[in-house]
Amino acid sequence: LRRHPDVAALTEHYPAASLCAEATIRIRRHLDDTPLALVDFALALQAAAQLAEQTGDGVNEARWQSEAAYAFGAAGSESGAGVPISSLPSPISAFGWNRNTLTVPGMWPGDWDWWALVDFPVGQGGITLVWDGETLHTARTTGPSGKADTTPPLAVTFDGRVQHHNRLQVLGAGEDDFDLRFRGGDGWVFRPRFHPPKS
Repeated sequence: LRRHPDVAALTEHYPAASLCAEATIRIRRHLDDTPLALVDFALALQAAAQLAEQTGDGVNEARWQSEAAYAFGAAGSESGAGVPISSLPSPISAFGWNRNTLTVPGMWPGDWDWWALVDFPVGQGGITLVWDGETLHTARTTGPSGKADTTPPLAVTFDGRVQHHNRLQVLGAGEDDFDLRFRGGDGWVFRPRFHPPKS
């Protein structure tokens, strides 16, 4: 809704977004107090506050902005900018972009069996990347993830094997039927395994 504003869609889905924001606030006490968790929490509430502003819901906009500001302050940042991207455990921090070429260095924790970025905005559209532990799978996107409106692959350089697909779909990501898998247009299917968090 933030990327593709539509008054009718916003009106229809804002109650669900509001419920998600309230649930996020309620589970906040169960989160750890690391800067990463606090910034993620704050960014989610900032997004909700932007939707509230678009609908004219000034009360929730103010509440959610206040919660976000408190979390940013607890993380040692006023806007999330004080938490350096390089300190976050994400492959994005080392990405490079130059003349329609995305450079993805293999710099992520060794215990990451897989990761995915779906519809990551880059250049004039987006890209979906899936690392399956052996190969970096890529597909250029121009619209919402999982839709057929894709463009030819973007140039991607990587210190390993790269497989370009005309399309990468995210399947089984529903709340009630969660069975996550990724499927490429050429029949490739990857079902990631999830491990319990280490204590």
